[in-house]
Amino acid sequence: MKTALRLDFTLQQGLSRPQAACPAFVSHPKDGTARDTTLRHCPSPRRIGLHGHLVPSSASSPQVLTPTAATARWAIVKKGWCVLGWIITSASACGGASAKPAEIQPLDPAVAHYGKTYAEWAAAWTQWVYQWPVTAECLDPVADSTGELCNQYQDGAGPVFFLTGNWGTVSRRDKCKAPPGKPLLIPIIVTFQDNGGVPAGNVKTDAQLKLSAERQFDAITETSFSLDGHSLQPLGPYGVKAAPYEYTLPEPTNIYTCQGATTPVTGTYQGYTSGYFVLLPPLPSGPHKIALAAKEVEPGAAPFNLDVSYDPIVIP
Repeated sequence: MKTALRLDFTLQQGLSRPQAACPAFVSHPKDGTARDTTLRHCPSPRRIGLHGHLVPSSASSPQVLTPTAATARWAIVKKGWCVLGWIITSASACGGASAKPAEIQPLDPAVAHYGKTYAEWAAAWTQWVYQWPVTAECLDPVADSTGELCNQYQDGAGPVFFLTGNWGTVSRRDKCKAPPGKPLLIPIIVTFQDNGGVPAGNVKTDAQLKLSAERQFDAITETSFSLDGHSLQPLGPYGVKAAPYEYTLPEPTNIYTCQGATTPVTGTYQGYTSGYFVLLPPLPSGPHKIALAAKEVEPGAAPFNLDVSYDPIVIP
């Protein structure tokens, strides 16, 4: 995971790299018409996927496709039966001493925070990745296996600090230090649909892009998220389905050239992103553990799995 990210536009841009190199940030169109950016796992070092952390999970399919007024609360499970803070608040149900539910809860996905709804923050996160002001070093926080790059490309003046998943593998990050007093936006799993770098003959219409994003969302079968050992359940309200976004690429070097595009890609593009996002309030000072997981299964494609943890992520 220390290798630089790779974008493979073989089917859309006519790159010399064979498709076997594994489509990355993007391209595994089933119909050969436009970029399908569900980042998925590949056995080669050029992994793709912008999904979050995945561990084997018994969770059922996502319950809600779009954010609702229901606000999940943190829960901790003891011996598979006693759930503190969410289902059962009385410790007597487990025969133990009383315990307080976890105090830290994610921000309500049914309302706006810091000037944006969850869908708008999902779009802002996607725009952020595309517009990274990369240099010839092509530093990539998504491919980072240690967490050392978690401050790379952050907007110091912005109200929210963005964390990342990975390109479809296992990441154990223990070197991330996040700023105090800022909420954290964590993508559990993310998919993109836009026409960036796609030849004119293969461009999808807006309706086609949106439909592809909706189908990618429906293919997400498992998600999990925890903070300091407390699982967030259910995750359905944190789903974002086909949220519109727009990005303007910097002149090369940009993320496309860092992914291996031989023809410069510039300009402004619109598209749709789907996935699951958690917005945490500013965390108390000290070490914390954040763990994410997701699985996506699209018809005719190998399952995509992620497993990412920040352990610890330190707040000064």
